[in-house]
Amino acid sequence: MVSTATAATGLPAELQRAVPVLEALATGVGYLDADGRLAWANPALAELLPAADRAGRNADPRTWPDFAAALARVRANGLAVRLPAQPGRPGAPPLRIVLSPLGPAPGALLEVQPDDTVAGVPITASLRALAHELKNPLGGLRGAAQLLARRVLDADLRAYAAIIVAEVDRLAGLTTRLLAPARPVAPVQVNVHGLLERVRLLQDGQQATIVRDYDPSLPECPGEPDRLVQVLLNLVHNAQDAGARRIVLRTRAEHGARLAGGRGRAVRIDVQDDGDGVPDAVRATLFLPLVSGRDGGTGLGLAIAHEIVAEHGGRIAYDSRPGATVFSLWLPLPAGAPS
Repeated sequence: MVSTATAATGLPAELQRAVPVLEALATGVGYLDADGRLAWANPALAELLPAADRAGRNADPRTWPDFAAALARVRANGLAVRLPAQPGRPGAPPLRIVLSPLGPAPGALLEVQPDDTVAGVPITASLRALAHELKNPLGGLRGAAQLLARRVLDADLRAYAAIIVAEVDRLAGLTTRLLAPARPVAPVQVNVHGLLERVRLLQDGQQATIVRDYDPSLPECPGEPDRLVQVLLNLVHNAQDAGARRIVLRTRAEHGARLAGGRGRAVRIDVQDDGDGVPDAVRATLFLPLVSGRDGGTGLGLAIAHEIVAEHGGRIAYDSRPGATVFSLWLPLPAGAPS
């Protein structure tokens, strides 16, 4: 029998401290014990699970497809694993399910969200109106930036105009994905230094000085450039919000890196800052949606970053103390890529 959201006794210390935050989330979150049973569920999870009553009782994730193998991978590799979609309650969207490690605890963290991006789920009229209204100003911004690039002589100003065009295109793509059913996107070969330079130019003039520490010998890796820029921008914005005065963008090649599919060669990107660090209260749940370490934060940036990196077959992690925080992401290199 599952503990109710308010009866959270017996949980690992890492999770016990975060219970007040987890109970307030709209995302379904639960704790799986060492045997894979659902030992605790927040109210949102109790509402989502089709086999559960309102307290989350009688739900058994062990009946889900590929559950045992996924849980074994989480324990063996210490990485989050996404399960195949699980049917939701009658008339509700399917469920997106992710299993994540929880520090040294023997169990795992369960995250469940309704998947409202699949075909057949109606998009609200207000969302369609928002997308329509966004397209007009985005088109105007793009045209103005292109005109500016043609008329100015200064190379730096032309570079900034090109950045505006690229960011407008990225926003337009995000709007399209918001309305369209989710489709797999074919990755392209990505030069991570080009992505980092784009992020650096977008942050030019902010409070923090950005220092580059690139390995010029890195090969390209497969990925979606716009979504990876989104990850890197989120990390740099978080560093700025934490009061950083100096941000280091570092790249390295890493052999035997831990990845979603096991160990392999990867490009590692570090975003290091000298800000205040990650608050203790959110360390165990930092990559969950709506968990934020600052007032006014949405808590979406790192959750989105975690999801995008996982979709690339990579991993994101952090190490933090006041004055020294590093967020690292690993992107896998295909077999046969240049050393």
